[in-house]
Amino acid sequence: MSVGAPMLGAEAAPFWRRLLADLLDLAGLGGAIWGLWRAGLISPEALPPQRYDWIDYTAELIGQHAHMFLPAAITFFTLGLIYGVLCHTLIEGTLGERLLGLRLVANDGDLAGPIRALLHGLGTTLGLSLLTIGYVWAAVSRRRQGLAEAVSGTVLIRRVPTIYHP
Repeated sequence: MSVGAPMLGAEAAPFWRRLLADLLDLAGLGGAIWGLWRAGLISPEALPPQRYDWIDYTAELIGQHAHMFLPAAITFFTLGLIYGVLCHTLIEGTLGERLLGLRLVANDGDLAGPIRALLHGLGTTLGLSLLTIGYVWAAVSRRRQGLAEAVSGTVLIRRVPTIYHP
């Protein structure tokens, strides 16, 4: 049996694959949030005037006006949780995971299900809010589990190819 694999003998996902899958999912969520922001649905009432180039202005916004981005942050995490639970429940993985051939399963090899998917999403949020320590743990863990997997009792595995039998 492979390191970190559940009872079914599948191989636990390498860190770089899970990272790329999560970056793809985050890009999609970020695009959705940007669209909502541009449409004026979650934007602050008034941004301070821009007195510097874009990078200094962005640093000033984050440093001195971070409270203005709270609606966008709450929306981002809420949409992320909903997206993760729906994808893991309805199509057996997020789009990034499916593109990279990954599947979230319970430690015993069963599909994750909605409760484990919700716990996984909450664990991901917690792991990212701890300066990504909970996320990076998967790179050094012997079982290749991050905080999200440990909290939800799951493991991210490489999807076993389906063999077609006519």
